[in-house]
Amino acid sequence: MPTPTVLTHGDRRALRAPDGAFMTLPEGHTADAISAQLADRRAARQAPLPTIHVHAETPELFDPVRTAIEQATAPAPHDAQTPPPTLALVALDTPTAAQAADDLLAQGTAVLRVHREDDVLWVHPLADPADEQAIRAADVHGRRLAACPAPALMQSLANDPGPDSLRDLPEHVIPVLVGELITRVAAWLHGNPHTGPAQLTRIEMTPLRVSTHPVIRVPEAEPLPAR
Repeated sequence: MPTPTVLTHGDRRALRAPDGAFMTLPEGHTADAISAQLADRRAARQAPLPTIHVHAETPELFDPVRTAIEQATAPAPHDAQTPPPTLALVALDTPTAAQAADDLLAQGTAVLRVHREDDVLWVHPLADPADEQAIRAADVHGRRLAACPAPALMQSLANDPGPDSLRDLPEHVIPVLVGELITRVAAWLHGNPHTGPAQLTRIEMTPLRVSTHPVIRVPEAEPLPAR
């Protein structure tokens, strides 16, 4: 932990906390009192440690995410009123993984999904079950079909042979993907609000071109009226 910086301005002294905030030092302060206040401030700024489940055989992708979140969060106290949040990290690398991810979301688990199309990786918006407009895997697939000039071919590829594997990714891509995943999980844990539609991140691996694309919830289709 960095040593806090003590600043003097006229006859006043202030402490710059490690997070950049300035704290006025009261008269007669002690080192122990300051250390306790800084510890309380640090604990208050940490999110609760979530329960993370991994649904993929891609340890090089999801293990660093779990490690970073574990190091940046604090275990919930024993007398906590609510259980810690639960998150599923899912690689959509089988034909049935997308529906399984949507089932987890419907059952109350937050879901962060990744899938691959040849040289392109797609990082889905983190779907929180508390959000009525949480983006499902089906919504992302619908957006991909709508943006594709050959949707019938894309649909056939999605079903047979299924999504491309996330194993054996180029080494230079893994830090970019891991950083994107950690950023989304951290924003979710701290309740950072987002404006506008959710964003789907596209990572073209060979040239390392990264872009974001809006995606919205696809409404359920109404049944056709009877003749």
